Amino acid sequence: MSIRNNNAIRVYSELPFQINLVGQHREYVFPASVNGEPSMNFVDWADIEYAHSRGNIFSTGLLVFDESDREEIYNELRIKDWKNKIWYDKDIVDAIENPTLDKIQRIIDIKDLITFERVRGKVVYYTNNNMNISQKVVSIVNARYRELTTGILGSKIVIKPADVEQTVTADEVEDLKKQLAHMQKLMEQMAMNQNADKTQPENVEQEVVQPKRSGRKATIKK
Repeated sequence: MSIRNNNAIRVYSELPFQINLVGQHREYVFPASVNGEPSMNFVDWADIEYAHSRGNIFSTGLLVFDESDREEIYNELRIKDWKNKIWYDKDIVDAIENPTLDKIQRIIDIKDLITFERVRGKVVYYTNNNMNISQKVVSIVNARYRELTTGILGSKIVIKPADVEQTVTADEVEDLKKQLAHMQKLMEQMAMNQNADKTQPENVEQEVVQPKRSGRKATIKK
């Protein structure tokens, strides 16, 4: 059966907070994931297509699909290069726990802030819980974040093999802890913005909070 005729497609949220999907026919509530277990709803294809046409809730990986359905769905939604663009939770964990040049380069290649906040949020979780994480990974994630928040989509960061071999410092941990509360609110707000009530006029302008410019170049020490 074509995915377009399916009215019970499994859709998942791996997010640590609740997110709603406003479809053409109804609204779906996805509770926060618990202990790494995502929440799930059966969603009509028409509602998936409707929501995608009005936001990037699927193209940024805020809501995701079964592995068996991904290729057909992303092709139907015309999401190009989805295997590299869409980050599943297991992809983020793997990049953090088993960093390689290719995995870190994939993080650097992220160009949208919503996806990057998911990666950065996982880094914060690891540091807050004293889990093993490379110092260079933390430094690169922070450097790329500064680039994105100052409008630099094409990264100037250059990585080398040594960049994936060190552990996190206490200063890096403390800095990330201070940023956690603000980042969580920002992620929730961005998710809400993607799911504005369908009755809201489409030409309503949304306020965008511009982050402070650090004035520092996003470079990685050799």
